Amino acid sequence: MRTRPVIALLLLAGALLLSGCVNFKVLNLSEVSVRVLIDTPDSQTGTTKLVAAGGIGDTFSTHGGGFRISILPDEEYRSLLLEVQEQINQRLFTEGGTLSSSDVADLVSRISQIDQALADLARPYPVCTGSAPDWSTVDAFVNYDSTAGTFAIDCSVTVSD
Repeated sequence: MRTRPVIALLLLAGALLLSGCVNFKVLNLSEVSVRVLIDTPDSQTGTTKLVAAGGIGDTFSTHGGGFRISILPDEEYRSLLLEVQEQINQRLFTEGGTLSSSDVADLVSRISQIDQALADLARPYPVCTGSAPDWSTVDAFVNYDSTAGTFAIDCSVTVSD
């Protein structure tokens, strides 16, 4: 009776040895956290990882093939911006008669800053795609240019010997 689980385990191990594993590593070289989506050859939906500044997010595929690694906008940041925008709008409408002209100018300026930040979140984010053979490693390097407010991603594939 105990031989069936052992045989099943040996068959699974053999199948894994016959197929070629691919490791995916996302290295965040920036000073900000980043959310990435890693679409592996054997995944229908991909894997989402939040990679801290200076951190590594990784996953694997049971076989080689096409991949896609993309940076995703941070939904928590977007939600926070929308909440602050709503609070400012509420204040303008509920307290509009009691605010000074400089208060109104300050609130309008803050709304335009939030609008710009939301527009930045809506723009396309960098992606790297490629094909990884069996028994390889895909390294993705994420950088952030704080002056331009943009991310960059570069991928490389290394085949194991």
